[in-house]
Amino acid sequence: MTFAFAHCRSVCPLVVREAVGAQRLLRERAASGALARERVPRVVVVTLDPWRDTTARLPHLAREWGLGEDGFALSGGVDEVNALLDRWGVARERDARTGDVAHPPLVYVLDAEGRIAFASTGGRAALAELVSRS
Repeated sequence: MTFAFAHCRSVCPLVVREAVGAQRLLRERAASGALARERVPRVVVVTLDPWRDTTARLPHLAREWGLGEDGFALSGGVDEVNALLDRWGVARERDARTGDVAHPPLVYVLDAEGRIAFASTGGRAALAELVSRS
C-alpha cells in the first residue's frame, strides 16, 4: 500500500513505480517457483488529494500509474480519505493555493491480516525482500 496523487510530478510516480516494480520481481520469483504465487501482493495506491483525484478519475489514474488488473487506486470523499490517512499515520501537508501535497515516499507492506508488517521508503528490491519476510 502506498500513497500518491495524480498531479505530483516528483516523488509520487517514483514511489508507485517502485511498488509496481517490486510486485513484478515477486511475480518473477513466483513464476520460477522461488515464491508461492499467493505471496505476490496487490499494489494499492490511496490518493493524498481527494479534492482532485475523484473516484471518477480512478481508472485513468490506475492506467497512468501502471497498476495491473490486481492493482487498485482508491479515493473517496475528502473527509473519508483524510480520516483513513490519519488512521494509517500518513503524514502530509496540503498547499491550499496549489493543491500539492508534501508527504514522505511511504510504502506499507501488509501482512495476511491487513496489518502493517513493514513501512519503507526503499526501492523495488528492498520492498520485494520485505514482502518475502512478511
